[in-house]
Amino acid sequence: MNYEKKCDMIRNDPVTCVRYFEHRLKCLWEILSAPCGPFHGYELEDKYVRVEFQVRGSPHIHALLWLKNAPKYDKNNPESIGKCIEFIDKLISVNSK
Repeated sequence: MNYEKKCDMIRNDPVTCVRYFEHRLKCLWEILSAPCGPFHGYELEDKYVRVEFQVRGSPHIHALLWLKNAPKYDKNNPESIGKCIEFIDKLISVNSK
């Protein structure tokens, strides 16, 4: 299916589009909250989510997540920088290819 056809379908049936997006978002939160999920060892404690719609109607989210027992940066404690870097490196990876 080409891009124009997808945009046309979204414009013509926004309710189904949003319901499907909501279903996918629910599945995402289940994965992120699972004990064996990507935050293994850090429980998802809270979240702030903002849903936005692009010009052609496609929904997407911006989210801020709080993880239980995650290290906190303290400018008065140089050791906290290393703990934060280690935490970030454990959860985030990049592929340059």
